[in-house]
Amino acid sequence: MKNFYSKLIAVIVLILTSSVYAQHVFFENRYGTSSENVQAKLEFDKQNYDVFFDSPDEKIYVSKTNESTQRNDLNVNFTVNLVSGGHTGVNVLIYNETGLWSRHVYNGQNSADFNLEPGVYDIFTTFNYYATTRRYVIKEQVNISENSSITINKADATNKIVNEIYNEYGEVLSPATNADYAMANNEILINNYPNILISQSSLWFSGTSEDPVWAYYISDVSDRYTMNFNLFSQASTGIHYFPKYKLLNGISESMTTPNQIDNMVYHEEKPFQSSIIAEESQEEITSGFTVINTFQNFGTFIAFTIIGNEYEPGSRFKSMINPDLNGEITKTLIAPGIIEKSYGSIQFFNKGTAFTLDSQNNIIYGDQSIGLNDYLLNNYLNRTDEGTKYIPFHPKFSFTKHESQGMVYGNNIPIINTAFFSNIFIAGAIGRYGEFRESDFISAEIEVYRDNVSIFAGDYITLTLDPMFNTPNQFEIKIINPNTMVDGVQGKNITQVFFDNNNEDSFPPSLQMLQFRNSDNMITHNFMSGQEGFVRLAASDFNFSGFLVYNYNEGNSVQLFYSLYNQEEWSQLTLTNYPEHFFVPKFGDYYEASLAEIPQPQGNDVWYDVKVICTDAAGNKQTQTISPAFKLNSTLQAEEIHENNDFIVYPNPFNDNLNIQLPKNIKGDYIVKLTDLTGRIISAQNKKSTDSKSLFYSFLPKGTYVLSIESNGKTLAKKVIKK
Repeated sequence: MKNFYSKLIAVIVLILTSSVYAQHVFFENRYGTSSENVQAKLEFDKQNYDVFFDSPDEKIYVSKTNESTQRNDLNVNFTVNLVSGGHTGVNVLIYNETGLWSRHVYNGQNSADFNLEPGVYDIFTTFNYYATTRRYVIKEQVNISENSSITINKADATNKIVNEIYNEYGEVLSPATNADYAMANNEILINNYPNILISQSSLWFSGTSEDPVWAYYISDVSDRYTMNFNLFSQASTGIHYFPKYKLLNGISESMTTPNQIDNMVYHEEKPFQSSIIAEESQEEITSGFTVINTFQNFGTFIAFTIIGNEYEPGSRFKSMINPDLNGEITKTLIAPGIIEKSYGSIQFFNKGTAFTLDSQNNIIYGDQSIGLNDYLLNNYLNRTDEGTKYIPFHPKFSFTKHESQGMVYGNNIPIINTAFFSNIFIAGAIGRYGEFRESDFISAEIEVYRDNVSIFAGDYITLTLDPMFNTPNQFEIKIINPNTMVDGVQGKNITQVFFDNNNEDSFPPSLQMLQFRNSDNMITHNFMSGQEGFVRLAASDFNFSGFLVYNYNEGNSVQLFYSLYNQEEWSQLTLTNYPEHFFVPKFGDYYEASLAEIPQPQGNDVWYDVKVICTDAAGNKQTQTISPAFKLNSTLQAEEIHENNDFIVYPNPFNDNLNIQLPKNIKGDYIVKLTDLTGRIISAQNKKSTDSKSLFYSFLPKGTYVLSIESNGKTLAKKVIKK
């Protein structure tokens, strides 16, 4: 379980991960913050990088695939003289379009010496100074054919680029004047000809009197370079803003670039249901979100998890999102979550499934929040020889906002993905909506048997540190996960893995995903009868020959069984394989089954368990019992009924303007009323569903009111607060 958490703000990031890039470098600078409510948890595939430089303020990671220049008799000596103006964080990269490169980190001297093959190079220099703005100086197409030198001055970065975030009312979110704001700016600088990604930075703070940190300075650059920006911010209203900006191809002047507010999309959803171990420990739970930005098909992989205020049960994750302005060149994926438990220095973060906007600007969710091929790190992306592509979305496990009405992350019994990487056993708890549950592995009970003899009994963290599976024996691993609740019922997952290291193929298969849907295609575990219930699952036999490489093995078979809750009297359901929905990485073979084969039970709210058995061609096996999994004769939860017909108001609390989003079942005319808490009608308006959804209540005094929607004899109501 590799996780990285800090109360420091991670502020500068440069990362390249696609194999098509010649240079792969990651700058990670960390600076403190005066706000205890702004924390950053940074995750990336550090096992693929060597640490080139390490100091309290900065680490530089270099991809193991980079090709550095080598000293030889034909090389020339080249000196870069630096005029830094007091900046202590200075980094120099020299590279050409064939992929050769060299680098230097400031060591207190005013010059950097390089030994290079003769040729034409670009020189990229960054000047950093803690929370002030970053300066980039780029010298293009420098002919280095003999021993020579060049002077690079911080003052050459004359173009000031400022990105502003406007809210839906046309107001600028300004951290410089309001300490309630937190902001980040991702910058990606691309050298277009050799496809070298030069820099990506994320700047976090909470209020400052200094130059706004989402601004930076850069020297003149030609159209060989393109700048891409992705800002995100949390405002004092509790709404998270994710704006987009147009690409800058070549830069020769200062500019201020705003986001477009006309097409911003509002979205809110419930956060995680906290787990049993979190409730029992009474540790403070904090809520936050992960942002993943991609650039082009082979873009970047970065996951920043920002942790905000203490988690409030029943609160919602609220966001305003700008559609992409650059076609499919850039993409922002967003996933809310909570940190609810510690294990020593490790913070366990339960992550929701990433969502984004589709081509019609509708919210669409992915299929899982994580993939095992990143060793339990965020992996919303699929890296291929053709480039990096964002993982969402498997056509059968992804879902729309309508298909997830009533969704509560964590209110279901998860499955367990299992795999081996370099003789290390790894596992991930994946919920019904694709949410990833790290905290389940604190309380999970692990047993390991070698040739039927017990060799381990303990926790998951200890297990992952012990390469005990590198001997030619038969093994059984048993995982019991009791950290789960569904509709108030404590559940558990029991996963058993059997494999024989004497076989040429000793990697056991695994269940990859499990969902239940009703006849309206909604994800749910509540059904009036088996006739309206369907099972979707993916399972496959993968092995991992190297980092991020899925090798699919044919011959895996899957069986599905059901039993009354806790009865262990199993009956088999008919599974149908659909080869047209085969999907890699992560999922593999796709199956469906109907619950119509199950006899209608007596009584209401009858729970059932399911068991899934995967057996590969070599006889390796995984068995999972999910208890409970679904119920028939369901008396639908009031919360689910409410969610199916809910309407949304935002922002809440509000200043002058209030926006509403109608449920899909309201068409045509409706009445919107505002009353005080005594029931006195303050305002009533006749509206059509095609009208503007903005309401203006600037005349109201501060206080709590009730906003109601009346349509076709039905009334929906919400409390709203005027600030």
